[in-house]
Amino acid sequence: MQVPEQEAYLGQLFEQELNADDCRRHRPAIEHYLARMPVDLGYWETARDCAVLMGDVSWARQSRERIATLAAFAFREGRGQHAWNPAPVLHAWDIPTLAEARGLRLKWMRYLSLDSVRHLLVEASVVDQRGAEARYYFDLLEALLRLNADDPSLIYPGNRRALVFGQLEADALNGDPLALTGYLNIDPETGEINPVAARRALENAWSAGMPGAGLSLLELCLGQPAAQCERELMDWVIQGLIELEIAEGYALRAAMAIAFDGAALESEKVQADLRGAASLSESARMEYYLASVLDGPPEVLGADRSAVVDALIDRAAEAGEKNAMLLSVLKRADDVDDQRSAELMEELEHVSEGGPPQALHLLAMLHGPISDRGRRLLHRAAEQGVAQSQFMLGLLASIEASSKGSGDAEMWLQRAAQGGHTAAMRLLAQRALTGGSGEVDHEAAIAWLYSAWLFEDLDSALWLVALYAIDPDLNPEVDRPGLELARSLIEDVGPELVDSLATVLFEIEPFLARPERGLALLEALSADGLAEASLAIAYQRSDHSEEEARAWFRTAIEQGSVEARYQLSLLLFDDPGGVSEAVEQLQLAVEAGHDWASNNLAYLWCTGERGAAMNPQAGLAVVEALFERVEEPHPYHFSTLAACQAMAGRFEQAVENQEVALAGVEKNEYETSSVKSQMRERLALYRAGRPYRWEEGVAP
Repeated sequence: MQVPEQEAYLGQLFEQELNADDCRRHRPAIEHYLARMPVDLGYWETARDCAVLMGDVSWARQSRERIATLAAFAFREGRGQHAWNPAPVLHAWDIPTLAEARGLRLKWMRYLSLDSVRHLLVEASVVDQRGAEARYYFDLLEALLRLNADDPSLIYPGNRRALVFGQLEADALNGDPLALTGYLNIDPETGEINPVAARRALENAWSAGMPGAGLSLLELCLGQPAAQCERELMDWVIQGLIELEIAEGYALRAAMAIAFDGAALESEKVQADLRGAASLSESARMEYYLASVLDGPPEVLGADRSAVVDALIDRAAEAGEKNAMLLSVLKRADDVDDQRSAELMEELEHVSEGGPPQALHLLAMLHGPISDRGRRLLHRAAEQGVAQSQFMLGLLASIEASSKGSGDAEMWLQRAAQGGHTAAMRLLAQRALTGGSGEVDHEAAIAWLYSAWLFEDLDSALWLVALYAIDPDLNPEVDRPGLELARSLIEDVGPELVDSLATVLFEIEPFLARPERGLALLEALSADGLAEASLAIAYQRSDHSEEEARAWFRTAIEQGSVEARYQLSLLLFDDPGGVSEAVEQLQLAVEAGHDWASNNLAYLWCTGERGAAMNPQAGLAVVEALFERVEEPHPYHFSTLAACQAMAGRFEQAVENQEVALAGVEKNEYETSSVKSQMRERLALYRAGRPYRWEEGVAP
């Protein structure tokens, strides 16, 4: 951006310590800049300091009043006290001035991890006039977007993230040590950090006097073995944080003792550090912080610390830490009866008052999102930035759009998408493709899908494949863009991706409207030797031509698909003359370890279903082998086991397993009531000491 002529030499003012002569010489430039950028808190601070040096009481008063006004705006309605409701700032270095305006002393600052595009967050530790410590949160993204308001592409999350990374990179390259706490050699395409480069950047920021970088460095070392942190480095940073009287320093030392030294939570060493942290900050907050640092997969920490994490969360929750209270409720939210559900709702009501707004979303789900109470709760959560609630409101508005218009749907979905909600991005893409947002807009759809893909949403990448498959002209630089992108994804993820791709091609609008293009793509992938593609084509052809479907199943079998053998056997059973070959295909699938083939073959051999030759002894062996390798058998597996046991004369066991099968079907409502009645009939047979045999003309 070109600097106005009146401000061309303003930078000279900061080349040395402020003095009255320089302030007088540059005062017109300062006033010109502030007339153009009246929200720049840093320059109002410069104006105030210059006014004091010049003895200009009026200008000093004006500057102080403007600083107070900007501070009041930044902190209005409780902004700044929670990460989900940050105070907006133009520059990170406005934060000390804002803290001072509220009578707070700043201890440290750092950028938080960039896992969303809703905010560009700076976390700050402040101390009030009584010595009480607190955390405040500030957002730079709102101002950054306003400064780039002429760029319409910033509606898309992928472009927003690129803007954030670019700004942090520029600041870091200009020598800003605070920027190093956020720009950690992040890959702008994936959002992933380079752990070793991140460690080096944070070391540099720590050495440059940024205490917040020390916290981020130790959190990185604890959570990312690939960062290659030496214990000597970690001990040095810990000692520095403790000397600076930073509460998290004690908590991090406790985390290291637990994660690396095997110390117990109740050990004196760990408890002493928790007391040290509590002497500087709220004990409940520190216990929750320690839990969050330790929380992670066992392979990261070297041992499963889930019991320690749960204990810390429970302690913090009991002490009233609302983030911990929410986690505690979530742990108990599954499989609750009506009474327990009411208790959880009461707890969530308490958490939602001043706590994380995710509690409001959970309450809405418990009340039912389409109920009046649920809808009001969703609105409250959505207004506080909960992307799930915003998406839910957008989805509901989309469903209701035919009668109430789609404006609300677009607005809420965009807000959810800009908070990183990938399903919202996909739905926006679909609306753009189908005209649900007013008109068909392929460019917008592609931008939304690419954004979601950047946020690691593989489904959106598959949608792009489908879009390029049905309309290759959207990417004219590549001969067959859908095929090339599909090949690239399969190479990265694996051939199992083809099944999901087929679902997108043939079940999702607008792609399902061009089935011939979808089949052409799958045929090309089949020509690459992908059995999964041949199998997907066979499924699609089953509704049109059994003969054609069988041919594709056989192609998939030749390409190595065990599932194709199983599916071909099901088709063959529909042919009275195909039972023998169906059994052969099942046997081959069983040899390859296919679970449902094992179930079906055992059932055939033990009951003679479809007129198959009976072999009860072999059938019992097959189903028993199935139970040895399956952790959670399906109710039908129990029914097959019961049939084979009854045929072997083991009726007591048959009754027991058939009862399990029937209970499972009744609980989960598998299939229709006819299946349940058949199971009851077989149970009656086993109780009477009779096996079940299939008879032609009688439903199996």
